[in-house]
Amino acid sequence: MTHDPQPGAVRAFFVYGTLMQGECNHAVVARHGLVRVRAAHVRGELFDTGEGYPAMTLSRADSTVWGELIEPADAEAAMRSMDELEQYEGPGASGNLYERVLVNVTLDADGSTAQAWTYICAQDVPPGQRLASGHWRQVSGTRAPVR
Repeated sequence: MTHDPQPGAVRAFFVYGTLMQGECNHAVVARHGLVRVRAAHVRGELFDTGEGYPAMTLSRADSTVWGELIEPADAEAAMRSMDELEQYEGPGASGNLYERVLVNVTLDADGSTAQAWTYICAQDVPPGQRLASGHWRQVSGTRAPVR
């Protein structure tokens, strides 16, 4: 996990909640154009905050969080929009709701890996209920789009 080195070097994002296709905040990233969206997962834990959005931690190697690897056409603009939505003000800023970090992502289709930015809870343990399944859509009720 890496915090904020050269944001322009990695142009993909792992999203696991309201930024996924079919979810309420997907337009935040989609308005910057999407080159590709692929089903993917990372090692971590997912929590329902009770506020209509999830939070993820990277604390457990034996848990999986399911989501999407997205590649926006304008990755820098998409990052700025997502930073604003996720209340990310910079590495370690006291006002951060989330931290933006680099993670290794596994693609569901073929098991290959990629590096991507994602947003993790800025607290050690997020408030709310742990989602053992690692699937936000089981809470949101949104069906995954056909790929």
